[in-house]
Amino acid sequence: MAGHGDQEARDRAHDAEFGVLADGMISIVRLIGAASGRSEIAGLSNARYHLLHTVVHAGPARMGVIAKRLGYSPRTLTPMVDALEAEGLLRRELDPTDRRAQLLALTDSGYELMHRAHDQRIAMAADVFAPLQPEDRVTLSRLLDKILRAQAPENT
Repeated sequence: MAGHGDQEARDRAHDAEFGVLADGMISIVRLIGAASGRSEIAGLSNARYHLLHTVVHAGPARMGVIAKRLGYSPRTLTPMVDALEAEGLLRRELDPTDRRAQLLALTDSGYELMHRAHDQRIAMAADVFAPLQPEDRVTLSRLLDKILRAQAPENT
């Protein structure tokens, strides 16, 4: 029976280790949120920021491609795309390979806003991660990338 108690102790230590990691990550996310002073970046909600950010990196691209990368259905994105288009930040273009389809692309104003948003994100991250030495930041980035790659949809 002593072996059973030892296993329970190891299981509790194992669970505690993951609990500490989860609590630490939640605290870091809160620090980043506090550093921004609000839940917006450059006046954009997180959802609108991530949509524009995805278009910057994937676009011009079909709404279905953008929606998939964000984990939404295209129907869910339509009102946000409409609003961003009305604000002059995003535009729809005809897909040259399929005239029935449309691509999402940023306007010049959209790119300008995303440059400001990028600068704000870098400033927030610099404040939060300033206590780390450069080599520690590289290690943290590598570890976070490893976790995210393991959770990517193609790995599930």
